[in-house]
Amino acid sequence: MSCSVAICHNSYNKTSKQIPPINYHRFPRDPKFRKIWTTLTHRADKFNFSTGRICSIHFTENDFYSKTVKGKQVKCLKSTAVPTLNLLPQSSGSTSQTIKRRKLNSSPLKPTPEHESISSIREQNPAEPDSTTLKNDIAKLQKELQEVKQELNDFQKNLTKNFKGLLSARQILAMGKSEHSRFKKYSEEEIVSALEIRALSPKVYRLLKKKLPIPAERTLYRWISCLDFSPGLLYPALEMVKIQNKDKTDFEKLHSQF
Repeated sequence: MSCSVAICHNSYNKTSKQIPPINYHRFPRDPKFRKIWTTLTHRADKFNFSTGRICSIHFTENDFYSKTVKGKQVKCLKSTAVPTLNLLPQSSGSTSQTIKRRKLNSSPLKPTPEHESISSIREQNPAEPDSTTLKNDIAKLQKELQEVKQELNDFQKNLTKNFKGLLSARQILAMGKSEHSRFKKYSEEEIVSALEIRALSPKVYRLLKKKLPIPAERTLYRWISCLDFSPGLLYPALEMVKIQNKDKTDFEKLHSQF
């Protein structure tokens, strides 16, 4: 990548490490501005402006504006900027400064209707971002953010309502996470709920395990293996019934099946 101005020797390879940095700007899409830029390169030979660039040394400070990108201040070229600096050799009549294979057109530029229209455009449209527009955009984004937060809260409430009694609060919260099934330790309440589902249908349990943050079957087997099934009252089983029914009403307890 090199500068398209006839006498400019700058290229990206030469200036990439220069401080302050030299930037290379594309030719404008606007036909009027593009024609002005092409004329100001003072090139008598043909070149492809669609791939051409003009480096920043040919623009004044007023041709740039600053904007914040990812927390950093960045200099950007105004859409109405035209190159005006370092366009012709310093000594009149000298063409020794031109680059090989480039032909210099050193004839003075004559004012054209394009020049006049460009000047009027530059005066009417300074190209800096409009602060009012930016404020409106920020307000719009903030409103959209609040709407997304509200939708997320509503979704969370519906999720809690639909899975209450089947999953614990932390299991419901973990459903939106990629690693929701990787709990280091499940509570007794979560184990008992999982055993109830597993007792109803092992096939359904394996299907739910792929989508929900519930214990693996080997975790259930390991937990059951620690229970004492010696003759007499099965206190662990009674404890499981107690855990299962702790959040139920008296009516639900009377009609529940274990």
